[in-house]
Amino acid sequence: HGRKKEPKKELTPQEVKERDEKLQMIKSVNSQLLELRAQKLYKKEFLDLTFKALKLSSDFYTIWQYQKELTEVVILTSESNLQDRYSFIQKELQGLLMLIIENPKSYLEAQTVVYPGRSKVGSSNGNKAEVANSCNRAWTM
Repeated sequence: HGRKKEPKKELTPQEVKERDEKLQMIKSVNSQLLELRAQKLYKKEFLDLTFKALKLSSDFYTIWQYQKELTEVVILTSESNLQDRYSFIQKELQGLLMLIIENPKSYLEAQTVVYPGRSKVGSSNGNKAEVANSCNRAWTM
């Protein structure tokens, strides 16, 4: 596409160390979440951990799925009052918005958390403009 290939630059020892530390963090957080999901543990306290994992590696779709399951279980089975549910939903939407700002490709995964019935933008369940408008309305509440 008219782009010249540039040789890959060698990483400095500091860059290698930082990369390795990030990979260790990703492995640690993801293994914690996979274990929680395997045990079917869904508590609102785990929401921060899912955001941490998705911030480190937003392409891990199993974590998106766990976050969706977590959100559904907390909202639908919560015995807390309406204000607590509202606070949870608001925290969820703010976290999703931050993930989308940092990594716009996360929009497709984020919409499956907000709108579980819509797995793809532009699918027969809704079009791009409709989904975007609905997300914008939800995030400005």
